Amino acid sequence: MNGYTFGIITNGKRAEKLSNEVGSILRLNIPKFEILVCGIMPSLCLMPSVQFIEAREAAAEGRLGYLRNQLAKFANYDHLIIADDDMLFAPDFYQGLLKFGEDYEVQCCRLLNPDGTRNWDWVTKGGKRGHCLIEYWEDDPYIYVSGGRIIMKRFVFDKVQWNDQLGFNQEEDIDFSQRLHEAGISIKMNPYAVMIHDDPSYTSKLHTVYKVI
Repeated sequence: MNGYTFGIITNGKRAEKLSNEVGSILRLNIPKFEILVCGIMPSLCLMPSVQFIEAREAAAEGRLGYLRNQLAKFANYDHLIIADDDMLFAPDFYQGLLKFGEDYEVQCCRLLNPDGTRNWDWVTKGGKRGHCLIEYWEDDPYIYVSGGRIIMKRFVFDKVQWNDQLGFNQEEDIDFSQRLHEAGISIKMNPYAVMIHDDPSYTSKLHTVYKVI
């Protein structure tokens, strides 16, 4: 069905950030969309605008791949946007998607830190350059979709899923991206759509993202 499914994974510990993220989605005014949240719903967090998918054990164990697979399974629309629970969508995010168009299977959008520097939005790891940000106009055979967010067509999930067992600090995003490459699914960069990682402890300089707090 034509429209957008926004899926958010959460361990239930960032109620305010989750609420702010949902609010940023609602303000996009997309004609047809839904918001799914998978994991542990924060206590006293009432959000009638979302559909909750309980996965307490996987969330507590940090099995990010399992949570993302659950969101994809329950998605009703043909555009799938999966994000962590500490992301914000810029006011013109939807216009950025429309400007980029439909010629993609998987895309990365710009991902900024609160100070305006880049987070891991268009990044490579495993090749001669090591782990680093690259320019938005560049391509690289070792491009991967960093775990904080992914934008893809729903049919991609029918071909490639996340590893259900991988989680924090286990490079589940690199594993998923490698299997996208192996399946012949392209990853493109959309420079028009912007998200913000709602965590001021991160910044970047040159081609590296690091913590400052």
